[in-house]
Amino acid sequence: MPAAEAIEEKAALRAAYPAAPDMSGRAGSAEEKAALRARYRALRLALSEEERGALSRAACAHLAASGLWAEAESVGLYAAVRGETDCSSLFRTASAQGKTVLLPLIEDLEASVPCPEQSGRNSGARGFRAAQQGTRRMRLVPCAGPERLIPGAFGIPEPPAPAYGEENDPVPHLLLVPGTVFDRTGRRLGQGGGFYDRFLARPAYADTPTVGLCYAFQIRDEVPWESFDVPLRALCTEDGLLWIRP
Repeated sequence: MPAAEAIEEKAALRAAYPAAPDMSGRAGSAEEKAALRARYRALRLALSEEERGALSRAACAHLAASGLWAEAESVGLYAAVRGETDCSSLFRTASAQGKTVLLPLIEDLEASVPCPEQSGRNSGARGFRAAQQGTRRMRLVPCAGPERLIPGAFGIPEPPAPAYGEENDPVPHLLLVPGTVFDRTGRRLGQGGGFYDRFLARPAYADTPTVGLCYAFQIRDEVPWESFDVPLRALCTEDGLLWIRP
């Protein structure tokens, strides 16, 4: 898609889906979040393999046809587990188009290494959750192909750790984010570890388009959220791309 058409497409999407209203004060209890996660995980797992594949391919096709995808020279994907929307077709598309593919890597750190979320503007609840994570952090690193993936943290396939340090990790032009349930303001509930929220709070990701890839039934009017949660820019399902904010 030519650059001019991609810009026009983005403008049309932004006009169709204006900025989400402020919905502060909906933190929700731990029990409420746990119940939502359990419900939507069960709904995902209730899909047959054929249904899951068809819905995933449809969602990926919508994204691959968008100007958002066309403009991205590098994309952050993920390895789908436990019934998540499968983006492996985008891996093949990206490789065929010469795009760099990045995948999450959960890295173990020395216990003595301080976690940046525990000080300054990210203190308080975010710092507590970071401390609860121990010495794990998420990185996005290049992956040459699905065959290069190895068993990683929490049973999720991930690429091998690169030889360079985190400070040299590339920032993708587009990042897909999984989750258990999403809302129309871009909020999401993930697996409960907070890895993506801490990752997306980094200044380097302030301008990165983030898209929640999911099934249409995973979108609610509202999900409970915390002040440290980072809303997504768009959602993409088998029904199409829903742009939430620029």
